[in-house]
Amino acid sequence: MELFDYEEIVKTTLEKDNTANEKEALIEIFRRLRPSEPPTERNTRQLIYRLLLDPKRYDLAKVGRYKINRKLNFGDRILGKIVAEDIVDPGNKKIIVKAEEKINQKTFSAIINSGIEKVKVLNSENETVTVFNEKDEAFMPIVDKLSEGINEGIIDTTVVEDIINPKTGEVICSTGSKLTNALLYKIKEYKEKIKTKKGPSLTREDIVASLRYLVNLYRGIGYIDDIDHLGNRRVKTVGELLQDQFYIGLSRMERVIRERMTIQPDVSAITPQALINARPLLATIRQFFGSSQLSQFMDQTNPLSEITHKRRLSALGPGGLTRERAGFEVRDVHHTHYGRICPIETP
Repeated sequence: MELFDYEEIVKTTLEKDNTANEKEALIEIFRRLRPSEPPTERNTRQLIYRLLLDPKRYDLAKVGRYKINRKLNFGDRILGKIVAEDIVDPGNKKIIVKAEEKINQKTFSAIINSGIEKVKVLNSENETVTVFNEKDEAFMPIVDKLSEGINEGIIDTTVVEDIINPKTGEVICSTGSKLTNALLYKIKEYKEKIKTKKGPSLTREDIVASLRYLVNLYRGIGYIDDIDHLGNRRVKTVGELLQDQFYIGLSRMERVIRERMTIQPDVSAITPQALINARPLLATIRQFFGSSQLSQFMDQTNPLSEITHKRRLSALGPGGLTRERAGFEVRDVHHTHYGRICPIETP
């Protein structure tokens, strides 16, 4: 309960919830998402991991991580708001903003630099609302409970603390270093969790922070994103679309290889040629170029029409809109398009 500001919402949610513990809750989620499959604890954990936390399937990239961090920290939520109680710097114990004073740009910068975790402000109805500052750091488990191997989500993330061998006093990994597979195998002997800068995949902290933001929104603090704003959109280039298709092909190949490995009676006699079949990968790439919405014959009427077609952006395609679902708001010209996107050439 202490993770959230407005306890009434959490209480009423928990009262309506029929599950008594984490295991039951996971099975209930699995039943709703996969009604035809038998629910087991392992299956449910794997499903949640694959849906939200698997770095192979769910990659935020640098832009996504930047946008999430920017949205979930104090940001503009507290700027211009009246403080409900004194905000004190945890380092020197000085008061940054007194109660019933407004947060201006100067005091806002001081709050951010002081590392304060939460601030109490007043909303439009003079109710006290706690706003949490979500940090770009998290304690991540080194070993993944499901696979019992190294947690792939923290590979290539940056360490925020020195990791020292308790027996010899040797520094295994210094602050600012990138984590590799070899380093993690060394560290897991001495630590269960490690403090890192958040990487390109979602963390449990991000999910809790998103729920906190929704609770704040319910109480009038925060802003709803404009889905049509170009600041909330990103151009997917041909290379990235091909990369996605290549990944789908590789995952199909992986499934075939795993099946063949289980069938083979003598493991020592297996050769790569007997296991690897490139057809699923080739079929995926061919299908993309042959039948994808974004694979089109080039308009070659003249050089100008060619270059226009090559530069054209589209909101259709995998992960985008469909003609049936596109409403009036999507078709409308947003103010951020002016000077950036041609409303005639780019639907």
